[in-house]
Amino acid sequence: MSKKEKEVNYSNPKEIAKYIICQTPIGLLNSSLNCLKVLLKEEVLKTPEVLQEIKNYKENHYMPITIENVKSKVIISSLNKDSDDYYYDQGQKIRFKLNLKCEVENLEEFESKNETRSRIEKKLIEYIHKYYNKKTTTYNVYYDSIVDKIFVLICGQNINENNFWSGEWLSSWELNLDDKKV
Repeated sequence: MSKKEKEVNYSNPKEIAKYIICQTPIGLLNSSLNCLKVLLKEEVLKTPEVLQEIKNYKENHYMPITIENVKSKVIISSLNKDSDDYYYDQGQKIRFKLNLKCEVENLEEFESKNETRSRIEKKLIEYIHKYYNKKTTTYNVYYDSIVDKIFVLICGQNINENNFWSGEWLSSWELNLDDKKV
């Protein structure tokens, strides 16, 4: 059994749901959840443990979400989440929380002033426009003042359910500002 695989108690519906969610290919989460509603009682999918697994899935896949009145999609990831459970998009100057149903709460604006982060973001945008499909790629450049590092996240997702394929490109880069190493 590989590290990623875990033992599943097949008599526990929550464990079955969590395992299937964890193993779901990118772009097929809603389909998997609909199938689970048929196979298991719908109440199982509303339990905190299963809702947390859905949130973890979205973080692990750098899931881009749309937020009302925000110009572009925002990546959900543990790398742009602080200790208070706020997700940041410093380029769009917003921070917010997600509840267990993955709905945006406590959306706030804030001022982000880090010139190095801004310069990296401008270069990253040029790079993405040159090498990536702009329609399927999202990114985030996040400065963490506590560790004095800049994190760059790139997420490209291509999904074609009609032809039964999906794929993703996840990239994370860490720039240590003290010793200028990537």
